[in-house]
Amino acid sequence: MTPTARERRIRGRLPLLITVAALALAAVLAVGCSSDDANPVGVGVPGGVNAADPREIVFRDLVDYGHLEIYEENLPFSKNSVLYLGRDDDDESAILAAYEFSAFDSSFWDDVDFSSANVSVSVRLFMLERFFNTDLGAVPLVKEYVVSEPAAPLDSNAWNAPADPPAILNQLASEVEAAGALIEVGLPYAAFSRWLEADRADLMIAEGNAVESEPGLVGFASRDLGTRSGRFTSEVSQLDLEDDDTILGPILKVTFVEEDTTVVIQPFFDTATLHRLAPVPETEAEGLQLRTHLRRSPYLAFDLDALPDSILVNRALLFLARDTLRSDGVLESLVLSELPTAYLDARDRVTLADLAWNADVSAGIINVEPATIDTTYESIWLGFDVTGTMQRIVNGVRTEPLSMILTGGEDFAPSFNSFGYDPDFYLSRFTFHGTAVDSLRPFLSVVYTTFSTDEGGE
Repeated sequence: MTPTARERRIRGRLPLLITVAALALAAVLAVGCSSDDANPVGVGVPGGVNAADPREIVFRDLVDYGHLEIYEENLPFSKNSVLYLGRDDDDESAILAAYEFSAFDSSFWDDVDFSSANVSVSVRLFMLERFFNTDLGAVPLVKEYVVSEPAAPLDSNAWNAPADPPAILNQLASEVEAAGALIEVGLPYAAFSRWLEADRADLMIAEGNAVESEPGLVGFASRDLGTRSGRFTSEVSQLDLEDDDTILGPILKVTFVEEDTTVVIQPFFDTATLHRLAPVPETEAEGLQLRTHLRRSPYLAFDLDALPDSILVNRALLFLARDTLRSDGVLESLVLSELPTAYLDARDRVTLADLAWNADVSAGIINVEPATIDTTYESIWLGFDVTGTMQRIVNGVRTEPLSMILTGGEDFAPSFNSFGYDPDFYLSRFTFHGTAVDSLRPFLSVVYTTFSTDEGGE
């Protein structure tokens, strides 16, 4: 039977799809399986190891490349903890929110004056410190916040993935504000009166066209921040709040003068549209990108046909060069996992649980900054240790074609999930150069030692 293109690529020595891990020096016995007890290097090998003759082989030819979208089956997109608003040349997002008014069903409100003279209404957003606190490296942005009513009620079931924003019925209000812990926009009483009668309100909050608006995305707390089964115990620490009882999300604030009271209405549904994002590289020449929040993970494979048999792998490192002009976001962990190449066939989207079941964590790096604006060799290159993976291939422990994938600090790699929030929290993009520029392309360096054939040497 004639082999397919992929089958032709993976025959011969196992291709390695590579992407991440902390720099280290490892020594693994070249014979036996990975579960063998540890032994001194060279024990049981005729003639021992040629320790004084280390050799290096560099692999630059890729045999495969791609990106895999990762999602959580029981955690729809609308449950993301951060709501993004704003736009620039490549990105655009608005906030959608829907409310009901059962807070006023009590008989307490029967004698309260609901006239325009006694009531004021606003929508309030809670900005995450990452976007206004300069001590955290933020570059605060001035924005025009425009609040509008969609032409039809929002359907929460239609927003499990990014989609175009809804058509607008009418614009309610706009406000130009500098970045800060709170953003508040006053709303017209007439709209509140209609919502009260209908027992529902639907809003879209987006960036306007005011000349003062500065380009970029800004993140705000959703109603779901910090509430997802205790997974994000430190999410609320990303906010500058007056107290722990603050109701989160894009809240409606209804203030009564005569009663001297304020009613806070939390949306029963909120989400960010993120309807336009900078495209992920599509070819190996363009590069590869790890994206968090809307998680996409890159994978790649080198042609390892030239790798010798029966060697001791002293050190194997994958080098990736960051494209700082296409990287942005916050500190994140990068995790390398082994993955059967066959798993990637005919797949471009998987659940996080399924990936966790099939992937074996190799290693990772914590506290990686997406973009370092410095073109020195040390700052744009990241080296990832794949020594153990390479030795397992040489040993024959992994007999199937083996791939590796780069992810953020997911729950299946707890040693590298050190921030208290998962990769679906902040939007970050780590973009690495591809094969277009030879001096910046990914490469794999393997330093190894051969075995002597007898006591006298080779």
